[in-house]
Amino acid sequence: MAKQLVYLLTIVSLSIPLLLPLRLQCEAAATSCHHVGAGAADAAAAAAGRSSGGKAGRQRPQVKGMFVFGSSLVDNGNNNFLNGSGVRADYLPYGVDFPLGPSGRFSNGRNVIDALGELLHLPGLVPPFADPRTRGRAALRGVNFASGGSGILDHTGQLTGEVVSLRRQISNFEAVTLPDLRAHLRGAAATATDHRIKGQDPFQRCYLSKCLFIIGTGGNDYLFNYFNPRRNGSDDGAPPLPEFTRSIITKLSAHLQFLGHVEIKTIGMQANKGVSTWPPWMDHIGVHCLICG
Repeated sequence: MAKQLVYLLTIVSLSIPLLLPLRLQCEAAATSCHHVGAGAADAAAAAAGRSSGGKAGRQRPQVKGMFVFGSSLVDNGNNNFLNGSGVRADYLPYGVDFPLGPSGRFSNGRNVIDALGELLHLPGLVPPFADPRTRGRAALRGVNFASGGSGILDHTGQLTGEVVSLRRQISNFEAVTLPDLRAHLRGAAATATDHRIKGQDPFQRCYLSKCLFIIGTGGNDYLFNYFNPRRNGSDDGAPPLPEFTRSIITKLSAHLQFLGHVEIKTIGMQANKGVSTWPPWMDHIGVHCLICG
């Protein structure tokens, strides 16, 4: 019972900074946008709507796109493309209730990102970054960078094989997806010269500021590090829980500093594993459930 209480308090303390929304810096300027890239985005939405039977395309999307970072509870297939990963969900019974079958989602059916995308009327599913097809027009509705088994700390999950840490996910967004989207929307942005505001980027103001960013991570850092410190080469035991939590929050803040330079809307989601979602590969690597129901 004491372990349960400590763990729940830890979840609350780590979730608070994630759930604080970043203030939009350009509300007034956004009204001057002339829908930079609107033609390409609308065409992509229409195509995605047709590919999903047209159901998602009946209502106007609430956001331009959704960009997802985190671990297995929000991963939608990135680990399928990692040859050295031991954290995979591309086999049954995963996906038994999903229209596409086992897709890399750590669920029997849709995950929370799929459900949120439907609520926001996004056309189709947000594609995984690791899929080579997720470039240009295919990335306009958003990209999922999440990797099952990863965490806030760079070494979290490495004992399971290859995973994409939060640092690398953010790097993939900045180094690959952002330039790709800029290049794809450059033609439309170039025609919007009359709507440019000195010192401001129309791509950020008119596209990124209208996208939703999701961060779902943190649970694996506790499972693989705090509750299992010897697995990472330490024989000194775990530090006090408040100290470990503060270090996680500090590291997370450092990772997410790039959000302060981009006008976005953001939601933080704490991805902690409960008994009902405990993945079987945990037992194979010697990590067992510490919280009993």
